[in-house]
Amino acid sequence: MACALVAIIAGCQTTPSPSPSSPAATSIPGAGESPAAGATDSPAAGPTSETLIAAALAGGAITYEQSLLYRALALFDSPGLPAEYRSATADIGA
Repeated sequence: MACALVAIIAGCQTTPSPSPSSPAATSIPGAGESPAAGATDSPAAGPTSETLIAAALAGGAITYEQSLLYRALALFDSPGLPAEYRSATADIGA
């Protein structure tokens, strides 16, 4: 019984994942890049809702509390989000 318990415990242990500085982690193409890399770089993409809301907050058009509400509405593509903050460009990083 003790041997079976030791075998189960030994089988459950995981190996540590490679650190970012190890050769295995840096040899993977695209490692460390965000999933949306280059998605907002194209001029045709337009600003995201997050960008529009952040600009309105910085300009004083909305309060911090309103920006939080609008960001939540944008995250779930809610119809309650005002049209001036709605964007056709999805913000995957939000």
